[in-house]
Amino acid sequence: MPYIEDYQKLFSPGNLSDKKLDIIPGAGYRFQKPGGGFFFKIIGSPIIHLDPPSDNFWKMDGKLYAGISIGAGISF
Repeated sequence: MPYIEDYQKLFSPGNLSDKKLDIIPGAGYRFQKPGGGFFFKIIGSPIIHLDPPSDNFWKMDGKLYAGISIGAGISF
């Protein structure tokens, strides 16, 4: 998931934008009956946060976080 903060002069010389990239691979479980009805899911994933300097996109400082996603709903 790429995103940009402080996007002054994004496509111009003197670019001051702060580009960031989050990579979120995940594995989980989803319970859902074939005929529809209630379902739920739970996903665990590492979140790899890459924050390169504004002037050199390929020099990234990475951080690793833990993530979890829980959801429920009704299918039909």
